[in-house]
Amino acid sequence: MSTTTVTIVSNQFGVKAEPSEVSIVEGDTIVFSAETGASVAFTDVTAALLSPSPDSVVAIDAGASLSFEFNAPNGGPYCCQVLTAGSGPRLIHCGDSPDGDPVLNIQASHDGRDLVPQTGRLVPSQS
Repeated sequence: MSTTTVTIVSNQFGVKAEPSEVSIVEGDTIVFSAETGASVAFTDVTAALLSPSPDSVVAIDAGASLSFEFNAPNGGPYCCQVLTAGSGPRLIHCGDSPDGDPVLNIQASHDGRDLVPQTGRLVPSQS
């Protein structure tokens, strides 16, 4: 069984995960590590894949980490979103289940801005 560490780092738009995609293998461990305070938002399908099963949003203190073990994948698609500390999750679009080996897609936050799906450009949120 192997362990993959996902580091949550700041970028010009908010935070992102490195790596942003992790292969799902039953019994393997995923560790989310935050350089600064951050949160991870999980879809229900993704939360059910992890043990212990996390809440929909889990906070990580600066310099801390959270570990989960993968259960057997059953369907998908699997994705989560990393967030800046204190921000709420945006709508998470997992897309279709990939063909082949299952993966966990870890989406970046955009710090108060939303992506325009057709262009991929960032625009201010309409709050």
